[in-house]
Formats: sequence, C-alpha cells, structure tokens
Amino acid sequence: MHFKFDRAVDKALEVVMTKGHKTAGGDRLGKTIIFAKNNDHADFIARRFDVNYPHYKGHFARVVTYKTEYAQMVLIQSVASDDWWDDVTVPMLETVRRRLRALVKLIPKGQKKIVYTDFEDELGESAIIDLPQVTAGLNMGTH
Repeated sequence: MHFKFDRAVDKALEVVMTKGHKTAGGDRLGKTIIFAKNNDHADFIARRFDVNYPHYKGHFARVVTYKTEYAQMVLIQSVASDDWWDDVTVPMLETVRRRLRALVKLIPKGQKKIVYTDFEDELGESAIIDLPQVTAGLNMGTH
C-alpha cells in the first residue's frame, strides 16, 4: 500500500481509539465496526491496527468478512468472555440466543450430544400485553 493510505487509515484508527464510544466507566472502547471496501482493505486496516497498537495485537481487532467462516467463533468467544456481559442488554441476549441456536443445525448428525443444563430458556417470541391501568406518555390536560 501507499504511504498516503497508511496515514489515512492510521488517523481513522486513532480517532476510533481516542474518541470512540467508551464502556466500563470510560476505561474501554465499546464494540466498534469498521467497514472496509473489500477483504484486502479489511486485512490492510487490521495490519495497520497491529502496527499502531501492538499491545492489542490479535486480541482486539479482527477481520470478519463473508470469507471468514469463523465469524460465529468470534461471537462464541465474545460471549464466553466476562467483558461481553458488562454492558449486555435484553435485545443483545435475544440476538445471541438466536445466533447460537442457528449454529446447532451446522453440527453433523451423529455428532450432536445431549447437554443437560440447570436453567430454562424462557425467552421466546414477543407478545403484546395489554395493561389498561398504564398509559404511555404524559396527559398534559390534567395539570
């Protein structure tokens, strides 16, 4: 790549690392997606990240594209870490639950093993619940 491109990517990464959304009381950069033009561009960005932030090399920035079959492994590794759970929301849990369940069908028949757990999966399809005693918004006419 050309030196001009190195500087442009380096500057963009610097902005993300210094001004990006922080979590854990401002101590850590939140989950961030950087879109690349193509797979080669994504690899180039990852290499520039490793050059500029060697202390994070291989543990902070990853290339995930349509070519990476290991994209689901990133999900599994993320969910297995304590950091992922710090800022988790109910919609995030539901998305992860659905993505993990979708992986089960990729396991060849005969290799699926029964797993016993001590919890019940209580998340399901959403339902509208009517609460007539609760109103949305403010009733400005009663003041």
